[in-house]
Amino acid sequence: MCPGCREQLVFAGYDFAAPRRRDTKAWSVVATVLAEGLTYDHRPGCGCSPLPSFRPRTRAQVSVRRRAAERLGLPLSVTLARRDAFTAESRDEQQPSP
Repeated sequence: MCPGCREQLVFAGYDFAAPRRRDTKAWSVVATVLAEGLTYDHRPGCGCSPLPSFRPRTRAQVSVRRRAAERLGLPLSVTLARRDAFTAESRDEQQPSP
C-alpha cells in the first residue's frame, strides 16, 4: 500500500526508473505501459534474449503504437513492446489461428 494515498502499489519491474515527480507526461506513459500488463524488465521472459525489452518513453511513441494496434488488429500490449510499431518482432505473442 502507498503510504501517501493508501492505494494498492503496482510492481513496475526490476529495471524501472521513475520519472521526475512533476513530469506528468512521462507518468502518463508509465501508467499506459503498466495498465497493459507490461513491466520494465531489461530482458523479456527468462532473461536469455539478446535484446532488451522496449518500452515507450514519450506520448508520441504511445500514440503511434495505439494507431498500429488499431490498424493491425493487435492488442496494445503487443505494439507497446515493439521497437517499430508496425513491424513484427520474433518475441511478439503468437496470434491464434482463425
